[in-house]
Amino acid sequence: MSYPTRKEPVNQPAPTANEHPPIVPQVIADLQTRMQLGIQRYGVALQPANGRDMLVDAYEEAQDLAVYLKGAIETERLRHQHVDELVNAASEAVGAFLTGELPPYGFNRLHDAIAAVQRFNAAPTPATT
Repeated sequence: MSYPTRKEPVNQPAPTANEHPPIVPQVIADLQTRMQLGIQRYGVALQPANGRDMLVDAYEEAQDLAVYLKGAIETERLRHQHVDELVNAASEAVGAFLTGELPPYGFNRLHDAIAAVQRFNAAPTPATT
C-alpha cells in the first residue's frame, strides 16, 4: 500500500463489509474508559466552563495527533519499502540461481534485505493491552 504525500485528495474505493467488529462501539468504550480516567485523575469529568481554554487544549491535541499520524504513515511506508526490497532481492537471487548467472558475491543483496527487515521488525514497539 502506498500512502499519499501529495496535496490532492486520494480516491479510495467504498468500504466493504468484513468479519471485523465495527469501530464506533470501540470508540464509545474508549471514551467511557477515558472519562473514568479523567475522574480518577482530576476528580471530575470534563465539563464546559471548567476554567481551561478548550480550544487551546484541542488545538494542541490536534497537533500531537498530526505528528502521531505522520509517524504511523512513515512507519508503514518504511515497512512496505523493506518488504519490496526483500521481494526484489529474492527475485533477483532466484533468477540468477536458475540461469546460472549467480555473481561471485552470491546472495549478499538478499542477505542484506533480510537483515534490514529483521532490524525494522526488531525495533521497539509500544506494548498493546
